[in-house]
Amino acid sequence: MIGCGHGGRLSLAALCAIERYEIVGAADPSEAARTNVSAAFPHVPLLLDYEDLSGSVDVSCIATPAPLHEPVARGMLSRGIAGLLLEKPMAC
Repeated sequence: MIGCGHGGRLSLAALCAIERYEIVGAADPSEAARTNVSAAFPHVPLLLDYEDLSGSVDVSCIATPAPLHEPVARGMLSRGIAGLLLEKPMAC
């Protein structure tokens, strides 16, 4: 999970409800956002930088502010992930 704001928490809740997914981490530069996710999902490892997730993920869910969608998506795709869930818009 990349982005731990309101949309990220909603997506994380949906992903946690699907047994076939193993959530390996959630990343957000905002300490407040990470604290909120930690309270709701104490089993999910939290990271400051999404690039720290790239070595251990097959699918990435991006729920960042819209201007970051494209650069974060391109960054994850360049690392060879198999799937990408991206909030709209895909690019501004």
